[in-house]
Amino acid sequence: MALVALVATAMVGCRSNKDYAKSENDVRQRQTRLVEVEEPLSGSDYWTNDKYFRGKGTAVSSNLSTAKKMAIQDADENLAGDVMKMVESVTTTYAKNRNIGGVIEDDSKFEVMSRTVVSQQLNSVRTIGEKTFIDEQTGHYHAFVAREMKVDAVYDALRRQLTEDQKLRQDFDEEQYRKTFNEALEQFKREHNR
Repeated sequence: MALVALVATAMVGCRSNKDYAKSENDVRQRQTRLVEVEEPLSGSDYWTNDKYFRGKGTAVSSNLSTAKKMAIQDADENLAGDVMKMVESVTTTYAKNRNIGGVIEDDSKFEVMSRTVVSQQLNSVRTIGEKTFIDEQTGHYHAFVAREMKVDAVYDALRRQLTEDQKLRQDFDEEQYRKTFNEALEQFKREHNR
């Protein structure tokens, strides 16, 4: 009986070594199939900085023109969404610090103002990089686009909106607003520039 248990243990031990070697070999084979992909239009030249908000877009289509248009639209949507988040952060923080947002009406004014400014500034977005590839197997075009919007233009438009509204203008402190804007921009860059 002891001999049977010893043989059974030896067989299980040998079998698990073979299974282990087989699974280790499978892992090695899978690792050799991994290829690092370098994303086009990446790196610090395409990051938001003190002068420009930047966004990227990609698209795939069987039509070259459509792929490019879709990539531009994607870049603009990404850029607008990111800038909108930052602008909302600025206006919310500024309103709280200045005790402007105590009334719901003022909060909604800030929200509308933010949307208006971002949508107006989308007219001044420009392309700073564009790359297109074709998948020779499928015939599909892969378009990559990087776009930018001037930081100062966004700031100036926000400041102008604040000073044109009679009620908001009463409590407007440009120095405090600039400080809040710059702090939000630094936070934005830390979160997005990777």
